[in-house]
Amino acid sequence: SRIREFWRALDVRGAIDDATFTYGPEEGLAVRLTPRDVDLLIPMTVADDDAPGGIRREMLQMRDVAGTIVFAQNGFTAELAGAIEELACRVTLQYDSYSLDASYRAQIETDRFTFADEGGLKRFAPPLMVRVMDRFLEPQADLSGFVRVSRGQGTDGSPGRTVTEGILNISNGSGRFAEYPYPIGNISGRVQFDEREVRLHDIVGESATGARLLATGRIWPPRDGAAVEIDIRISDLKTDALFAESLPENRQSVYETIFSRDEYNRLREAGMVLSVADRDRLLSERIEAQAALDALEGDAAASAVEVERLRTRLSSIDARLRTPVFELGGTGTLDIAIRREEGDDSEYEETIVIDIPEA
Repeated sequence: SRIREFWRALDVRGAIDDATFTYGPEEGLAVRLTPRDVDLLIPMTVADDDAPGGIRREMLQMRDVAGTIVFAQNGFTAELAGAIEELACRVTLQYDSYSLDASYRAQIETDRFTFADEGGLKRFAPPLMVRVMDRFLEPQADLSGFVRVSRGQGTDGSPGRTVTEGILNISNGSGRFAEYPYPIGNISGRVQFDEREVRLHDIVGESATGARLLATGRIWPPRDGAAVEIDIRISDLKTDALFAESLPENRQSVYETIFSRDEYNRLREAGMVLSVADRDRLLSERIEAQAALDALEGDAAASAVEVERLRTRLSSIDARLRTPVFELGGTGTLDIAIRREEGDDSEYEETIVIDIPEA
């Protein structure tokens, strides 16, 4: 029978704790199974740009499964908990008949997997979305969320249209965007996708030096030739060595011309400017020298030579402190706009604007 063939395709291996048979005049006969620590296969369709129609059938292996499975006259339903590959997840299934080409709805939900995992929910996301995520260098993040996959009824031996949607929640993230590899940590946010678009919702983070990230945008439709509109802002960005190293190579010479560390050090060595660190060091030395002088001036037996030496030292420090304080660089905002018109031959346009009000 069709149910027997469907059961065979599930390839259930393990113990069934309980089997309950029910009958109703409208529902007909139904069987409710309670598996425990079983392995089974779930027939699904997955987006694949290399497959005919962009969709391929896949028998998804699920291990250590517990939950309920119901075989009814009008179809198959299941609520399961287990692991797909190494991904601990919960799966809800509803098939409207017992054909492998039947219309169905499935939801896969997980509380945690990592960005670096090759599987996880990423395997069900649109391939274009995964390629965009892969533009991050050395990514690390905890991800959670869900994916819903639904398919209409097939015709002429072909499966029906498959629709995928879902949400990925990002936390404890770190990485560098390929176009501007400035290291950002503590990344969090949300990526939402469906058949119409992939949308970035308030991706935020911060750097070790206090710079703050905000990224938003969308990609539509989520397939090859998609339009892209992504905006990345890094505020409170210090124009330091880390900033310079993250610039594209063809722009680093401009930075080095404007913010020349060699010329700055030459001015400091010539005594023409003080850095903030220089000033703070001199202030600390002045406090120590003044305290030593105050102690000697209250001592009748104090050496006049030592008193004069401290006074000369204080005079020299005061002269140095009158030197202008000049800190190389400044703090500003970096805006990166990534644009692409829809079309297979469209090129990416990237605009980088650095706004430094005072430097």
